[in-house]
This record gives sequence, C-alpha cells and structure tokens, in this order.
Amino acid sequence: MIKYLFNYFSKPLYRKILDLVIPDLILSDKIRLGKQNDGGYVIAKSNVSKYKYLLSFGISNDVSFEKDFVKNNPNCRIFCFDPTVDSLPEQIENANFYKIGIDSKSNSEYKTLKDILSMVGICESDLKYTFLKMDIEGYEWRVFSHFESFRIINKIDQIALELHFKYITHGTKYELPLELFKRARYLKTLKENFYFYNLHANNCFGLEGFTRYHKFQFPHVVEISLLNKNSLTDVVIDLNQVCNPEKPDIQKFYL
Repeated sequence: MIKYLFNYFSKPLYRKILDLVIPDLILSDKIRLGKQNDGGYVIAKSNVSKYKYLLSFGISNDVSFEKDFVKNNPNCRIFCFDPTVDSLPEQIENANFYKIGIDSKSNSEYKTLKDILSMVGICESDLKYTFLKMDIEGYEWRVFSHFESFRIINKIDQIALELHFKYITHGTKYELPLELFKRARYLKTLKENFYFYNLHANNCFGLEGFTRYHKFQFPHVVEISLLNKNSLTDVVIDLNQVCNPEKPDIQKFYL
C-alpha cells in the first residue's frame, strides 16, 4: 500500500521530468566519444575544437571519453576528478588528475565548483570555452543545490551529464517526492539556458531501472547532452506554426 501511494504521488513528477529532458534541438553533427556501451557520451562535434578546458567529474577506471576528446582537440587541457581512485587508469596528454570530488561544500575530500575553478585556474570568462562531463552517482543534485555552483554550470558551453533520478545520497526514500520536485526545478532552469539535444536511458539495471505505469515508463538513470543557447543564436527549433493563433495549440497527445 505504501509503495502504491508513493508511486501514485510521484507519477506527475515523473511525467514532468520526462517532459523537461526530452530533446528540443536536432543536431546533424553529433559524435559519440568514449568506448562502446557504458562510458561513451554523445556531444556536438563542431564545437569540440573550440574548447580550452574539459572538466571531467567521475573517472573510476575509464578514461575512454577523455582520450577521444583530446584526440579531437589536442590543445584542450583536461582536469579529471574522482575521490574514489588514486590515479588515472592510464595517462592522457594534457590531463591532470585530482583525488577530490565535487559537492555542495568544500572540505578535504570535496570542493565546490567555484573552488575547483579557482584551483585549476579557469575564470568565468572562459566558461564559454569549457566542456563539462559529470557522472557522479547522484551527487549531481547536491552540486545543483549549491546556488553558486549551479549558477556557474549554467554558463558552461556544453555538458554531458548522467542524471540519477531515484537515488538519494543522504536521507530516506520517503523524501524522494520532494527531491523529485526540486530536481524538476533544476531541470527547468537548465532548459532555460541550454538546448537538450540528446537523451539516452541507461539500462545497466535492466527492468529494475524503470518505474512503469500504464501509459509510460520512467528511467531511473539517463544520459543527457546539453548545449548552451549562447552557442547557437540563430538556430530554428521548430519549423511548424500554429494553424489558428486564436485557438489553443495542443501538441501533447499521450495521457
């Protein structure tokens, strides 16, 4: 009964989140960097050559994305962060590794994004030349909850991000509906500043990685790619036009 009520009250939040993460931009020059299967990300190919910096949070034993990134842009400086490993699994040209993580406050093991930028020497004016990759197992929401970090993130040019919707790093599962509401607000802000151009559900958990309803299913983990709207000032999102401007324009047909 508790599980039923939990899913019942979460359902509209799941639907809202799905509406927010659905891509709103079609790019013809996408490229996938990284190894086959888990570990690769889809990014905008034409932008890669302009980046001065790659900030990569969450390394573990896989640097295939970072290796492919530097192949496409040998002049890019790469900063890798992961508090769970002692070093990179292999050396990468122009790469520096830091055994620290990113979080909503700074201490000996974790730093805020502002402190990390200061540490590696990236100023805010260079965020338009910065790519962010983040796969930190649910801690992304803690980073987003830090006002200054989230403000900085919204100035970065391009982001490849893994989102863990049903995971809470601190607290209990009964707090999830409130957390989902907060997460929808973060996504709404990102949507105001970025084009979402790629979405892919992570199926590593199989059927257990989805919450299923009669009319739709909600993935617990997704990989998304975002491009700052300042990068594409003349893009046309939708060529369709309302047939009758005096009547409601209803374009969502599912229940």
